[in-house]
Amino acid sequence: MSAAPAGPTGAPGRRAAFRGLVDFHTHLHLYPDPAAEADAIAASGARCVAASVDVPSYLATLAAAAGRPAVVPTFGVHPARALSYAGRESELEPYLAASPLIGEIGLDHLWARDVPREAQRRVFERLAGRAAELGRYCVVHTKAAEAEVLETLRAVRASRVVIHWYSGPMGILGRMIDEGYYFTFGCSLRRWPMSRAAARRVPAERLLVETDNPVGEPWLGGSRTDIGLAERAVRDLARARGAAPEELRSQIRRNSMRIFRESGLA
Repeated sequence: MSAAPAGPTGAPGRRAAFRGLVDFHTHLHLYPDPAAEADAIAASGARCVAASVDVPSYLATLAAAAGRPAVVPTFGVHPARALSYAGRESELEPYLAASPLIGEIGLDHLWARDVPREAQRRVFERLAGRAAELGRYCVVHTKAAEAEVLETLRAVRASRVVIHWYSGPMGILGRMIDEGYYFTFGCSLRRWPMSRAAARRVPAERLLVETDNPVGEPWLGGSRTDIGLAERAVRDLARARGAAPEELRSQIRRNSMRIFRESGLA
């Protein structure tokens, strides 16, 4: 594996009175020109949490984020990539130590069926456990594995949790809410009734927005891959909740900055 950075890199510096939104889940490494996209995000006045899915994507994200404080690169291993790292979890420690948040991690029993569940579980337990030990927030993928994800997070005592694009049972959603987790909502709000139903249940102080750019909207049949999808998500959330968009936008910004402050990134 390539050498890991010695500490958090590309993290936002202190900037007074930040007024923009934070896109809490994007994949900068998947753009044709990640650095140009990072510049576009900065020019919009937004920030983004740029998730990785393995070591190469993390290193690519770090490179694109260098000198661009609007981007927070985060290290994680997506469940679809878990087999490459199962049994080698100790090799990931330098990357975990360098990342101010941990993500994307989790379990996927729907789209990653070719990855043995034991390999997924082993990597997820290690990364979530280290996030808990380090006091870091982790951004978690839960597809068709919501009950097991919740059980694992409880077992490793991970309490600083952001659930990405929840689409599971409402009963488990309620239990996650009781745990105090945050939840990201984005492109699916205008297409999936279950996303709108979930958005109505999550307390306002636990709401975040995401784009899952550049793959989320095209996967749903759209074509946009720009940071403006985060602003659209706010409007869709407000519509689903019957809330005033600007008031909800302010709340989401406060929620994001609370996590940033607790992560040493404010």
